Formats: sequence, C-alpha cells, structure tokens
Amino acid sequence: MDPTVLTKFEGIARELDMSQEQAKKLVDTVAPEIAAAQKARHDALVNGWAESAKTDPEFGGEKLVANLAVAKEAMGKVATPELVKFLNETGLGNHPDMIRLFYRLGAKVNPGAFVPAGQGKGQPTNPGAKLYPDMK
Repeated sequence: MDPTVLTKFEGIARELDMSQEQAKKLVDTVAPEIAAAQKARHDALVNGWAESAKTDPEFGGEKLVANLAVAKEAMGKVATPELVKFLNETGLGNHPDMIRLFYRLGAKVNPGAFVPAGQGKGQPTNPGAKLYPDMK
C-alpha cells in the first residue's frame, strides 16, 4: 500500500484503539481487495481504449491492422525504449489519441507507395510523347 495511505490508516487505527494484530489483519484482508478492484478498473479502461481504437474513423475499421503497423513503425523510429516501455506498462499505448499520434507520424514519414519515374499522375507513359508533346 501507498505510504501516505498507511500513515492515515495508522492514525485511525490508533484513534480506534486497535491492536497491532487487528490493524494488520484489516490491512492484510482489505489491501488485496483494493488492489484487485483498482486493477480491474484500469484493465477495463485500457480495454475500452482498445475497442474505441478498432472503430476509430481515422485509422480503425477495415484498415486497422495496416494502420497499426504504420503507427508501430513510426513509434519504433521516434520513441525511446523507455517511452515504449511506459506506454506498454500503463496501457496508454492503447489510447486512440496515442495511436493516432503515431499513425499520423507514420503517414508523414511514409507518405505513400513508390511511383516509378514517368508514371505519376497525369504524366505520359510514352517517352516520345515527353519529347514531342504536340504529336499524337
């Protein structure tokens, strides 16, 4: 338990004239329940973020897997190992806004598929047409 919480508990236990054994039994009984409840709330929050991400209008839906790959690649390029560890440990890596951030970074770094020279939009594919555009 958090030291601040234990200090407050100790003050109340003394005020109620609880014995050391009674106070220890109460903490030993309640602390795991509090920890389990906090973990359940946190897990539900993180899972809710993951579900929201699946249907996000910008990167979710049918292209979710491909877009997550873009986000993951960008994260690998710009995030420190410490940041990646933090995002994984806290579950913040599942937050739609965090995914959106890395997805947008990835989209900027990898703007699209390779287009060979001379085959871009609106460009003629015939080399002669490039040299003599008025001839048809």
